[in-house]
Amino acid sequence: MAWFKRTQKGVTTTEKKQLPDGLWLKCEQCNEILYRKELERNLYVCYKCNFHFRIRSYQYIQILLDENSFEEFEKNIKSVDPLHFRDRRRYSDRIRDAMKNSGLNEAIITGFGNIMG
Repeated sequence: MAWFKRTQKGVTTTEKKQLPDGLWLKCEQCNEILYRKELERNLYVCYKCNFHFRIRSYQYIQILLDENSFEEFEKNIKSVDPLHFRDRRRYSDRIRDAMKNSGLNEAIITGFGNIMG
């Protein structure tokens, strides 16, 4: 038996509130909905099941090293295709797409930084 009954049928609410994109994330392991700011405070580890989210290289460097201690070197090196390799797609096209998707010039970031220094 229901505690409350609707007196009118077809009652609708006003406009749905719009939330900014990216405010909430869903854990891939436990499917829990997580608040992004809380997840960042927990170093991108689900606070329900301890699932480790994938993060970008610079986020990992920011977590690992002391604040403002990272000094990147060889920042302008770019991948090239000296063999002009091709399988289903040209390797140079793959490199271009990877650079576009990652925002990085190369697959590795090198530099110096302090840990508890």
